[in-house]
Amino acid sequence: MATAVQEVFGVNAFEKTRRREIVDARMAIMVAVRRMYTTTEIASSFNMDHSSVVHAARQHKSKYNTNPVKRYRLYRSYCDIYDFCVNRILNQNYNEYETISDVKEELAEEKKHRYELQQQVKDLQSLLSDCNKTNKELEKYRTAFRQVITEAKLKDEKAAKKD
Repeated sequence: MATAVQEVFGVNAFEKTRRREIVDARMAIMVAVRRMYTTTEIASSFNMDHSSVVHAARQHKSKYNTNPVKRYRLYRSYCDIYDFCVNRILNQNYNEYETISDVKEELAEEKKHRYELQQQVKDLQSLLSDCNKTNKELEKYRTAFRQVITEAKLKDEKAAKKD
């Protein structure tokens, strides 16, 4: 969740600082994922104590307002990040390409798959070339065998006419 917030809002919630925008982002993420994880699990992901998560949950009441007009200017980014996290959690049918890193990973997989397919095509082309060469050689033998068979039939016909 924190990486998605970083990509969308440009705030690294894992940064160890007391700057307001980073603290608010970290607290908004903690409160948003509180329903899914325990306070200890959330705190350990940020290398903090569980009491930091409890404090973030208590502060949420004073910082968050559902009405965008009534949101305080100071806590506007907190509210936006919290809304983003909650919507992301609640939206079960989210798009496969939600974050830039997801797209990069998908492109890397596609590039790898494309390279493998190109290698298979090269191998198949080489095999086809070998088959074509073999086919030309066999065609020469086929023509030679036809001539031998035709000559044998002619000899048999001549021999049959003489008898």
